[in-house]
Formats: sequence, C-alpha cells, structure tokens
Amino acid sequence: MTTKHFDDSRFFRVIKNFVAQFGLSGDPKANEAWDHRCLADEPVKHSNMRGTLTFARGDSGTRSTQMFINLADNKMLDTMDGFGFPPVAEVMSGPAVVDSLYSGYGESSHGADLSPGRKVRAKIRFERRAKSISTGAGRTSTSSGPRA
Repeated sequence: MTTKHFDDSRFFRVIKNFVAQFGLSGDPKANEAWDHRCLADEPVKHSNMRGTLTFARGDSGTRSTQMFINLADNKMLDTMDGFGFPPVAEVMSGPAVVDSLYSGYGESSHGADLSPGRKVRAKIRFERRAKSISTGAGRTSTSSGPRA
C-alpha cells in the first residue's frame, strides 16, 4: 500500500490459540479516512486455518482495514453469522514472530503486541490466496483476491 496505513501499527487484540488482530493505523487521521469506506463481502472459499490472514468485520458490509491472523484452526469462523470470514492470504514467512506475540493482555486498545518491555520490529510476509473463478463455457481464470 502506498499510504503506509499499517506502518507502526500494533497488534491490539491477541487471544492465545485464536487470533492476533491489527489494522488500526498509528495515525488517527489515517483511521478516520476509513470510517465510512468498506470492502464488499466475499464468500468463504478457504477455511480459517492456522496462519491465514482474514479481514475482521462487525456485520455484513463492514470489512475495512482491520485484519487478523488465525493462531489456530478456526473453522467455526467459516460460517459465523451466516456468511463467515473469508481468508485472503497466508503467512509465508515469519511464523515464529506470529507465535511469539504476547497474549497476556487479551483484548486491548493499547497495542499489546509483544511481551512487556520488549519491542521488536519484524516483517511478516503474506501471500494472497489465488481464487479460481468460472468465466463460463468451462473456462477458468485465476484472481489474486481483493485489493485494499
């Protein structure tokens, strides 16, 4: 992304064996820009398995900048509220960083992303999940998924 929305953002919700959520910018004005902009819902085509990246949402039509990494297999998220949470990418490198996220604070707005007193700048590389889309007449094309 060219806006650098995720630069210096923190994991603000880390629940052991469930999810690590992030997506709020360190710049409140950057968050305001997304207050009324949402991404269209998509069907779940891949299960919420450990290491998948998924957009968070409150209700239908509310996906925005907040995402979570599944820290365990969370198949119940595939159908939650009747339409589920579709994964859009997988952790391809840096899984040890994800596993080291501190979960002692649980849900927090303070950016409780790592163990107390320890700051680590790390990169986690994600790869978009390719989706096969039928184009009719038996042909199939591949899409790299939604763009943020």
